Amino acid sequence: TTEKDSTRMATHPDLAESVKPYIYVLPIVEKATNHHMGYVIVSSMSRGIYAARTQLISTIITSCIWIILAAAFSIVIVGKRIAKPFNEMSRSITEYSEGNTKIRLNIQTDDEIADLAKAINGMMDTIERNDKNKDTFLASVAHDLRTPMTTISGFADGIIDGTIPPERQHHYLGIISEETKRLSRLISTLLTTTKMQKP
Repeated sequence: TTEKDSTRMATHPDLAESVKPYIYVLPIVEKATNHHMGYVIVSSMSRGIYAARTQLISTIITSCIWIILAAAFSIVIVGKRIAKPFNEMSRSITEYSEGNTKIRLNIQTDDEIADLAKAINGMMDTIERNDKNKDTFLASVAHDLRTPMTTISGFADGIIDGTIPPERQHHYLGIISEETKRLSRLISTLLTTTKMQKP
C-alpha cells in the first residue's frame, strides 16, 4: 500500500479491515526443464473491486427490474388485445340467445379468431334460416289443419242439429270421413318432419 493509504488505515482501523489487497500469483516455468523461472504477481486493493462489484450488482438488479416491468406491461397489453374479440363473441352470443337474432360478430382480424367468428356467424345464419322455414311450415300446417277441421265440425253440427236432412247425412258423413283421413295424413307428416329435425 502507499504511504497515504497506510496513514488512512492507521487512523481508521475498520477501513484497514475492509481494504485488503487481492493478490494473484502466476508461476513462470521453463517447459524443457520444468524449472521455475520466477513469478508474476498482480495485486489490487479490495476497495476498488468491492466498489466495481457493487456497481455491477446494482446495474444488474436495475436492469432486471426494468425487464420485469416491461414484460408485465407487454403481457397486460397483449392479454387485453387477445381477450377483446372473445369478450365481443361472448356479448354477441348472449344477445343472440336472448332473442336478438340480427346481431352478428364483427372481428376485424385475419387469424384463427376471425375464422371462429365467421363460423359462429354462419351458424347464426343457419339457425335464423331454419327458424324462418319452421315458421313458414307451421303456418302452412296450421292452415291445412284448419280447413278439414272446419269442414268436419260444420257437417257434424249440421247432422246433430238437423240442418242436414237424414237422406243427405250419409253423403256428408262420407265427406267427414275423407276430411278425417286428410287430417290424419297431415298430422303424420307433421310428426315425421318433427322427428327429422331432432338431432
